[in-house]
Amino acid sequence: MLKKMKTSTVATAVSIFSKYASYLKRDHLVQDLDIEEIRMMRPKVHQTSPEALEKWEVEKLYEAATDIEDKALVHLLFYTGVRIGELLKLRAENICDRTVQNEDGRQETTWIEVLEKGNKPREIPLSVNA
Repeated sequence: MLKKMKTSTVATAVSIFSKYASYLKRDHLVQDLDIEEIRMMRPKVHQTSPEALEKWEVEKLYEAATDIEDKALVHLLFYTGVRIGELLKLRAENICDRTVQNEDGRQETTWIEVLEKGNKPREIPLSVNA
């Protein structure tokens, strides 16, 4: 009896097979492979958005943090939306105060600069809570 696989599992398998077929064709080991036909067999995979934590879940995480460093990590994760890897690479020189012009006048804001995937810098303003 065949087990029904998830669409994402089939898509991954077809993608791997397609890469392998490309290698075989490129290195002239097999000539008559239609790579595009293989790629067209790959099913569409609909990605779902990640679910946000409820406020009480964030509070539980904050309560579970035992020292000030852990509390700061939890706090910054949820008030800035940075990835954990970005936050762990954060250094003191990545934090800066900058005066920003808004409708009411000038306002000083603290920013952090994190490195995204691909080492692209991204600046994130810190709220009063963060």
